[in-house]
This record gives sequence, C-alpha cells and structure tokens, in this order.
Amino acid sequence: MDASRTKRTAGKHRFKIISQWDEGVEIKSFLIIVGAIITVACPVAKAAEEDDQQKQEPKTYERCVLAASEKNTKWTQYRVDVNNCRAEFGIPGEY
Repeated sequence: MDASRTKRTAGKHRFKIISQWDEGVEIKSFLIIVGAIITVACPVAKAAEEDDQQKQEPKTYERCVLAASEKNTKWTQYRVDVNNCRAEFGIPGEY
C-alpha cells in the first residue's frame, strides 16, 4: 500500500511541475507580446506627433486654410481660423 501511495504522490508532483512550467511559458509569451506591441507603438506614436506638428505649423496660406477646414466642424470656428490665416500671411479682407 505504501508503494502505491508513493506512485500517486510522485505522479501528482510531476503534474504540478509541468503545470508550473506551462504557467512560466504563458508569462514569457505574454511578456514577448507586450514587448512587441511597445516596440511597434512607440515609432508609430512619434510619427503621429511629427505629423501633428506639421499640421500645426502651416507654411502657406492654402495649408493654413486646409488645416482650419480639417480642424473645425462649425462654420463660425472655421471663419475665425481663416481670418487668422489671412492676418498671419498678410492677405487683406475677411471671410
């Protein structure tokens, strides 16, 4: 009887070690996935920031008006921004 109990205990212990190993593999896989997401997300976020900076600093009147069009949903806001563009680039008149 003692021998059969020893076999069962050894079997359970072996299963416990395998399940702990599986948990370790899952954690390692999770960390690899998180690392890959961070590696990809950082350059994408930086590129988006650079794109936003280019939109914030228009170099021509046309780009300034285009930025005002993309930024505003209401006509009154658009009109104010277009008038600011006209003032910034020295174009007479008001919209």
